[in-house]
Amino acid sequence: MKRLLFTILIFVASSSISSAQEFVPWANKLFVLEDTPAIVVHDFGTVPHGTKLKYRFKVTNIYKVPLHILERPTVECGCVEPVAWSPQFQPTETGYLDLTMDASRFSGAKSVTVQVKLGDGSNFRSTALLQLKAFSRADIMLTPGQIDFGQVAVGQKLTRTLDVVYSGQAKWEVISGEANDKILDVKIEPISTSGRKPSYRVTAGVKGDVPAGVIQEQIVLKTTDQSNPFVTINVSGQVLAPFEVSPKIVKFDELEVGQVASKRVIISGNKNFKLESFSEEGITAKVQPFPNRMQVIELQFQPTAAGVIKKDITLKTDTNDKITISIEGTVKAK
Repeated sequence: MKRLLFTILIFVASSSISSAQEFVPWANKLFVLEDTPAIVVHDFGTVPHGTKLKYRFKVTNIYKVPLHILERPTVECGCVEPVAWSPQFQPTETGYLDLTMDASRFSGAKSVTVQVKLGDGSNFRSTALLQLKAFSRADIMLTPGQIDFGQVAVGQKLTRTLDVVYSGQAKWEVISGEANDKILDVKIEPISTSGRKPSYRVTAGVKGDVPAGVIQEQIVLKTTDQSNPFVTINVSGQVLAPFEVSPKIVKFDELEVGQVASKRVIISGNKNFKLESFSEEGITAKVQPFPNRMQVIELQFQPTAAGVIKKDITLKTDTNDKITISIEGTVKAK
């Protein structure tokens, strides 16, 4: 009897541990769909002290209802800050969450957990658990802490500089540097190689043929330090197309003939612009009357016939640019 009881206790205990290990918030699946971990981790690795780190988590809505981040993500350390995120995620749409980590505020190893509450605004909600990790190396300083191009228009060439200073005991030199040559032009020049604090200037430029999208790159310097030979410099920015439409596809599902449905569409530009009103075949676009770099329009659809809808509409701006919005949906008879 005692042996049986002991076996049962072991089974219950192991089951409890297994359940605890296997618990994964459903919101984590928005960040990692396959083999979803209990905590979604991004490790920056070993970085110079003073580095300003930035990482963009992609968020994909795999569910059938629109979702959004319910409140500002919470962090357990002032060295990590949520700086931007998509306002809403339609079904199948991919958005983002941008986090920064300031390696000037700690030395050595650091792990910071970020809690992100997502839901549909009612009872369907969950808290995703993210974690940023880094090891801040105190004998190397970057000024500024990263190369940040900010927002760059497609075709625009832009350069930024950063200084690397070594304050360790051993003799230290930068031998070479590597980066993604499809996106960046990089030049490394010595500022001072004599004395106790050798320093170098790194100049990086965005190439003119880089397509629209987020820049999230690294410049890796190879040094004479045999124990830790590489210094990583983070490069961030965003190349903007003339216009970005979100969501890229506006979906109207299971409407009846004559039923009126509305969807909000956000159009962002790299300069101020104004949209002209649009009305055609049961589709109406209500636009804002003033110019801005971001326009929020209300797209109304009142179908006149049953069937599958798949069409593009074209909006015009006050600068004679054209913006295409894709519409999909299904309409059933009354």
